[in-house]
Amino acid sequence: MAPTDTMRGVVFRGNRVAEVIEFPMPVPGQGEVLIQLKRAAICGSDLHGYRRSTSFFAGKEPWVPGHEPAGRVAALGEGCHRVHVGDRVTIYHWIGCGHCR
Repeated sequence: MAPTDTMRGVVFRGNRVAEVIEFPMPVPGQGEVLIQLKRAAICGSDLHGYRRSTSFFAGKEPWVPGHEPAGRVAALGEGCHRVHVGDRVTIYHWIGCGHCR
């Protein structure tokens, strides 16, 4: 992954409008990893937000929908020893391995 200070994400604006915007690149903290996503699904639960009115999003931080992502480990926070930069991973959002939050 080439170093960069930003990343792109799709956000919902309300009334079935989605937009791609730039976000600051997060830095993984203690026990966290940063994943460079290659694929992520948007499912029916995400569509509830997509269909909300614009007033629902007014004054709120942008929310990036989607879950069940797959990608590569891009960076490790301190204390991460079970995965390595470059590992291909998928994230199951309901049941974790029990080694982190």
